[in-house]
Amino acid sequence: MTQQKEIQLGQDIEFEIHTKPDCVVEMNVTAKEPLVKNAFQQAIHSVAKEVSIPGFRKGKAPAELIKKRYPDALEQQWHKAIADHAFRAAQHVARIPVLTTKSPITFNMESCETDKAEMKFSFEREPQVPEIDISKINLEIPTVDSVSEEAIDEAVRQASFFFAEWTTITDRAAQEKDYVLLDIYTVDGEQEQKVFNGTRFEVSEKSMSLWMRELVIGMSTGEKKEGLSKPDDDATEEEKKEFEPKKVRVELVKIEEAKLPEQDDAFAAKVGCKTMNEMRTNIRNLFEKKNKENHISSLRDKLSEELIKTHPFDLPKSLLDEEIKYRMESAMQHPQFKQEWEKKTDDERKEHEANLRTTAENAVRLFYLCRKVAQDANLPLSQEELKKPDASFLELLIGLRSPYEQQQGQEQQAMEMTRLMLHKAQEHIIKQIENIAK
Repeated sequence: MTQQKEIQLGQDIEFEIHTKPDCVVEMNVTAKEPLVKNAFQQAIHSVAKEVSIPGFRKGKAPAELIKKRYPDALEQQWHKAIADHAFRAAQHVARIPVLTTKSPITFNMESCETDKAEMKFSFEREPQVPEIDISKINLEIPTVDSVSEEAIDEAVRQASFFFAEWTTITDRAAQEKDYVLLDIYTVDGEQEQKVFNGTRFEVSEKSMSLWMRELVIGMSTGEKKEGLSKPDDDATEEEKKEFEPKKVRVELVKIEEAKLPEQDDAFAAKVGCKTMNEMRTNIRNLFEKKNKENHISSLRDKLSEELIKTHPFDLPKSLLDEEIKYRMESAMQHPQFKQEWEKKTDDERKEHEANLRTTAENAVRLFYLCRKVAQDANLPLSQEELKKPDASFLELLIGLRSPYEQQQGQEQQAMEMTRLMLHKAQEHIIKQIENIAK
């Protein structure tokens, strides 16, 4: 941001405002005689209340005696009183929102006479967020994915595992269509970390990665094998990029066979539906709802990138530093990250810190942009929006919700409110773009 200068007048003061990068504001203030004299009397009264002079009660000593005996304390209180009055008078005119109550306001008294005082204030202000210009945002609105009959078939099958009859196999090795309980460790030199503990996997092409299937088929109960986890050849380029190959050890805990219940109305009744048709309809509705949520989530991500790119504005350095510190401290709470951090070279740490700064800056910038949208459009959060509905039995069975969702503490609730505010503001902009496109 380029520096700006603005001259203003107020009662008993005149001042210049210098707007600098990183939301820094400097005010050169000249306090006139009435304010200076009033501040001097206030300073005498303040010092008199703090000192003891024989023959006088506290606060009742003559001004001349205070000036003679405590010149340094008086000058200090005088300068402070002038600064307090001058800053309030300037802010009464300028009304510049200071960043937070914790943000320091520094001042330097450049000259102080009985009829005039000159001083400089410096502080961080709240970011000046620009008006959102929809015409700058390039956002394509794709169609929502449809739900296939095959997806519903698989969901019904997954639900039926809850009612399966399991038989433990002890007289042969694992083979296709078995179900195996595995302990899986990542192995890094002498260090190893357990990533799966007695987790059940289906030995099939659609349910198990090729590297794991090749390792598991032929293993017996209690056997251990080492291998390399890696993406399948038909994985997307994005999946291959994100999937870092790792050396692993697989321990086969148990081999099982499953007898699934018949997919009839009696089975549907077990999950709270009257008929199989009703169960399939309910599953379709849940998947369609999930697809819409994924669709809007993808649009929100793209919109976030567009908002940040097309609506630049300055951020206070202290605010950004605080966000970076919070994110780094949170990451250090995870043993794996801490272990990886200690192994990084200086160059790798600098690269990570640079990426972290960019991520933090984008997050803070997005927060202010979305908060402005929510305030301008008057988008309050209702109690219904704040309370997430309980998961249905069917949602749990087909894996759309987790049974381990935890109650939120105060900090988590505050973060959730912020997240919902961001989402609501983003969806408000998306609706505007959709309406323009119609």
